[in-house]
Amino acid sequence: RLALLAKYNFAHQTTPQQLDRIRWHLYPDIRIHKPIKQADVKNFTLHTPSIISIMDRQQEQLARSMGSGHRVIHGVAGSGKTLILLHRCLELANNIENEKPVLVICYNITLARKLKALIEKHTLRLPVEVTHFHLWCHQQLQSYGRLPPKSKNFVELMENALSIAFEDGIIQPEQYSAVLIDEGHDFNPEWLRILTRMADTKNNTLLFLYDDAQSIYQKKKALDFTLSSVGIKAQGRTTILNINYRNTQQILHFASSIAFNYLNNHIEDALKYQQPDSGGIAGSYPELTCFDNQDEEITHILNWVIEQHQRGIPWFDIAILCPSTYSIKDVLGPQLTARNIPYQMIITSADKKNWSPQQERLCVMPLPSSKGLEFQSVAVMDAARSKNEEDLSNDIKRLYVGFTRARYNLLITMNGENALSEHLLTTYKQITR
Repeated sequence: RLALLAKYNFAHQTTPQQLDRIRWHLYPDIRIHKPIKQADVKNFTLHTPSIISIMDRQQEQLARSMGSGHRVIHGVAGSGKTLILLHRCLELANNIENEKPVLVICYNITLARKLKALIEKHTLRLPVEVTHFHLWCHQQLQSYGRLPPKSKNFVELMENALSIAFEDGIIQPEQYSAVLIDEGHDFNPEWLRILTRMADTKNNTLLFLYDDAQSIYQKKKALDFTLSSVGIKAQGRTTILNINYRNTQQILHFASSIAFNYLNNHIEDALKYQQPDSGGIAGSYPELTCFDNQDEEITHILNWVIEQHQRGIPWFDIAILCPSTYSIKDVLGPQLTARNIPYQMIITSADKKNWSPQQERLCVMPLPSSKGLEFQSVAVMDAARSKNEEDLSNDIKRLYVGFTRARYNLLITMNGENALSEHLLTTYKQITR
């Protein structure tokens, strides 16, 4: 009956790709924009790209249908959690019936910088405070005159001071019209109990996003507490995103095999991780290479990043990630300079605060600092460096985060032999034969 209402009929059905292109034109707010170099901003002209990137139907419906109250999104790496957070933030900052600012908070300093840069591109009715937890903690204590004196365990003292000041009623709740928490798996329960009470009860708007498999800052499995125990009331309002769109099928297959083959064999059945589904395009398989010494390893990496840049990839879309700062500053920095490669070394807190996502420089950072970021090409060096030979879980989680930062091209290098290098090589041979 519906077909009879149509005045005209077409010989061919519209393909999913054509529908996505129509959606790209009709709804600009669901476009996933590629980064623009700062130098190109003045000359930037919108054109229809040959390959379009937009939210899928589930992401779009989720972003548009959120009402007031608490919402939880449990999504795998690359599933669009941060994209949905940005969409929600912009909608709230323009339309929420409240005059208090919106709080966007995460754990990672570099992710906070990225979110801030993305949000600042928009003109919004309400101010949006984009920060990481310990900076927010510092600002709260400083505002209320409760900042502890500087010491070796300053961060721990600051966390305790925040809890005490909040419990004593010195730090006031309901300071924000809405609270949006990204990478929530890295937050302690006590921090979340405070943050959930920071949303104005008039609107009671809170968004909490997390992924257990990316919990690299906590020693235990993430979220070993109930959300209701920290004040998040989202029963029946939790959405699971299990499709990874960031990485190519080959990168995701490699990263998932390395991580989940080990993690799920060293954890109780009830706590096993669910492997993500791939929604990405096909690409080349990651390259895993072993070297006899670090000098050979670094030479190969530098040749690789230069080749990536010569293929037209901007420096800001290429990254070198390391398990720790041990491999970076003194060893890698001079060789990058000698090869005339412009780079940003993101190691210290000051580096992270000053990092600019659009600066035309190669990014060099430890694996933990890369959480929430993405690059077209990523080299993970010194990949077999391990902190605990008997339990590789934390090392493998860090590597999983690093591997899933790469959208299209991934290089993994290592030197030396240990339990982690054996796991990487054995798994790689199994999945590529």
